[in-house]
Amino acid sequence: KKNLTVQGQAVEFVCDTGACRTVVSSGVRLPTSNNSILVKSADGAT
Repeated sequence: KKNLTVQGQAVEFVCDTGACRTVVSSGVRLPTSNNSILVKSADGAT
């Protein structure tokens, strides 16, 4: 676990090397957007 600051908010991140999904809790309250981004996981999956 690692605490990082995201847009002024302290957020705890967990790195799970066996995970097949990447998520950010809705509790972080990041602004929404209609833009898409490509996310590549540690195993190279997109």
